Amino acid sequence: MHNKPILGLSLSVNIGEYFAEFALIENLEIRSRKRIQHSRENLKQNLVSFLQMQPELKPQLAVIAIRFSKRVIDAQLNEKMGHVITAGTHQSPRLNSQTQSNLTHDDLFVPLQERILATGKVYLGLTDEELERAKTELQESKIKKITLSLMHSGRNPIHLNKAQKFFTSAGFEVFVPMQIDIQQELPTWNRNVLSAQIQSLYDDRLKEVREALQGFIPDEQIVSYTTGDESSPEPQPLQRVFSSLQAVANSQASEPVDVLFLGLEKFVLFIGGAHSKIWKSPWGEISFHHQKQIELQLQPTQCLALNVFGRFDFTKQEEGWDPGPMLLGRGQKMTLLDLWAENVKFKKITGFEDRVQAAGIQRFKNALYALTKVSSSPQADQVLLLKELQSLMLNKLCAETQIHRENKKLLVMGPLASVLANAFKKSPGTSVDTEDFKESFAIVKTADQKRVSK
Repeated sequence: MHNKPILGLSLSVNIGEYFAEFALIENLEIRSRKRIQHSRENLKQNLVSFLQMQPELKPQLAVIAIRFSKRVIDAQLNEKMGHVITAGTHQSPRLNSQTQSNLTHDDLFVPLQERILATGKVYLGLTDEELERAKTELQESKIKKITLSLMHSGRNPIHLNKAQKFFTSAGFEVFVPMQIDIQQELPTWNRNVLSAQIQSLYDDRLKEVREALQGFIPDEQIVSYTTGDESSPEPQPLQRVFSSLQAVANSQASEPVDVLFLGLEKFVLFIGGAHSKIWKSPWGEISFHHQKQIELQLQPTQCLALNVFGRFDFTKQEEGWDPGPMLLGRGQKMTLLDLWAENVKFKKITGFEDRVQAAGIQRFKNALYALTKVSSSPQADQVLLLKELQSLMLNKLCAETQIHRENKKLLVMGPLASVLANAFKKSPGTSVDTEDFKESFAIVKTADQKRVSK
C-alpha cells in the first residue's frame, strides 16, 4: 500500500485513444474530476477550462500519461523513415511478419557493409566511405529520420556508436535500440522502429498539454509518466504507450492479485506478480518489459450481430468511440455498451451524464427488433431479449477472465465496474472497486512513490 501522502495537490492528465481524464488529487483523495471525448472535443480548451473553473485549487505537480491505440499508430506508420541495417539482414522476420500490419517498408532500407560476430569480434569494419554512401542514398530519398539496426551491436556497439555519431552530425534524427537484448535482437529492433514511428505523435500531444498548463503550473513541475523500466532519463515513447494501464497494475498491494480493468476503451486483465519481456504486438514481437496483461476478446465497443447459426453474438469487430455506440446518437452499429444504455449506473459515469441520447437508444431498439425478426430464435418480448443479451455478455466476460486468471484473488475496477461487476461478486476471492478515475489516481500515486523513493 502507499504509506506516504501525495505531496500537495497534483493534477493528473490521462489521455487515451478517445477519452481524456483530468483529476486534481490531494492526500489520496480526488478533489475534482472531468472526462471528455477528446476525439470530438478540444483537449487544450477543456483542460484550460477545467483549471479555470476552480482557481482556488492550485496544483503543484502535473503528471501526464498518453496512450496510443493500434488505429492511431497504424496511421503514423506511413511516415517516411529510413532504416539503416546490417547488409544481408533485410529479410529479417520483421519484414515478413505474419501479422496484418508492418512496421517498415522494403524500399526504405539502406544496408551497411559491416559485421560484428556473435562473439563481439569485428569481422567486417564499418568504413567512412560506407557511411558516406548511405548518407547520400538517404538524402537522395529526402529522408530525415532513421533507425539503426546493426547485428550483434548488443555485444559490441562500436559500429552502432560510430554510425549514430555520423548520421546525427549529418543532420538526421537518429533512433538507436535501448538496452539491446542479445537474446532477443529482432524484438529489440522492432521496439526501436515502433518508438521512432510514434515519437512525433507523442511530442505533439505532450506539447499541446504543456501549452494548456502554461500559467497554471511551472514547466519544471510538469512530468511525463513512464513505466520506469528504463535507466535512461528520457525513455523512448513506447515505454509510455501502456503507462496509465501499467500504473493501475503497479499501484496495487504487493500481494499477488489479478486486476480486471473495465475501461471505456479497453477491457484488460493484469496478472499479479507476473511480468513479460516480450509484447506480442499487432506488428510482431517487441522487446518491452511490462506487467503481464491480456486484452480480452470481448471489448467495450464490440459489435452485436447474428452469428452463422442465426443467433445473437458479439463479432470480432470493434466500433470504437468515433462514431461510437448507438446510445451517443451517432453510431450506426449495435455494440456491447448499447445493451446498458438505460442502466442508471451507466448514465452516472462521469462524462456520460448528458451524452446518452434518447434518439440513439430508440435507434438501437429498432435495430435490435429488426434483427430479431430474421434470427433463428425470434424473441417477441424485447425486454426479455435485452436481459438475455446482457446475461450472455456478462457470462462471456466472466468466462474469459476465469480462463486467464493465475491468482486466487481478483480485483475488478474501472469506469464500467459499477455497471458490469455484479457478475463477479459471487466469484471466490473476487473484490470490486466501483470508484471511477482509477487510472488518473494510479498515475499520480505511482509517480509520487517514485519521487519519494529517490
